[in-house]
Amino acid sequence: MRLVHTDEISDMRIVRSLGYSPVGAVVLFALIAAAPIVAYLAYDNFLSDLHWVVWIVVGPVASIFGLLWIVLLSAAWTSVEGTLRRTNWVMKVAGDGVFLQFRSYANFHFPDTGATAVFLGFDEIASVRRIVDRKSSLGRETERVSYKLEMRLRHGDTEVLRAAIRAETEVDPPLRRFLFFTTSMRCLDRQVEVVAADLLRIAWTSSRMLRELEPHVEIGAADGDPSPPVAEQADPLPT
Repeated sequence: MRLVHTDEISDMRIVRSLGYSPVGAVVLFALIAAAPIVAYLAYDNFLSDLHWVVWIVVGPVASIFGLLWIVLLSAAWTSVEGTLRRTNWVMKVAGDGVFLQFRSYANFHFPDTGATAVFLGFDEIASVRRIVDRKSSLGRETERVSYKLEMRLRHGDTEVLRAAIRAETEVDPPLRRFLFFTTSMRCLDRQVEVVAADLLRIAWTSSRMLRELEPHVEIGAADGDPSPPVAEQADPLPT
């Protein structure tokens, strides 16, 4: 295992690069962008005849929702832009191992802080499998469910990777202009997590991840009840 700068990864070594599809991000952006049209239709059909006194209350509320809409639209556009860049990848498969990028594709605008990926030789990987990852929301009973690629290593030498991922969460996001505003955006989703000394969980992009790894490492049975739990062993996000 060794940390690498993404500029060190030669395309000549890469057999397959796997990242996120832009379809979901584009659809989400379109839905958020359509909100003013819905608001205008609601005003034209239902709200235009309201008494001016009512607008004393409705006006400030509408302004707050307008600012929230700009923030959401900016975040959605950042996600779209991220999926269209060369930095949109989670795993690159080479002839002798895999590169895993722990910087989120949506944080492409972050400054160059050095190594943001890790290389693992196939001989370091004991097995991989797809799991269902469940995370409880803070203060809520609801769960966030997603697929992850679980990678079991033959060693427990992951402290350097854990420290690099922790340092990545502490990078100050730069300011970016969007429309007439200046915003600072950070994607909190982790593409790579160290949940135990010999266990990684990697963001799932498609079933091609397993197909590309199958000739090189053991593929375990899919499991809907991952162990150990993420809530107990994953590094907490900084406050």
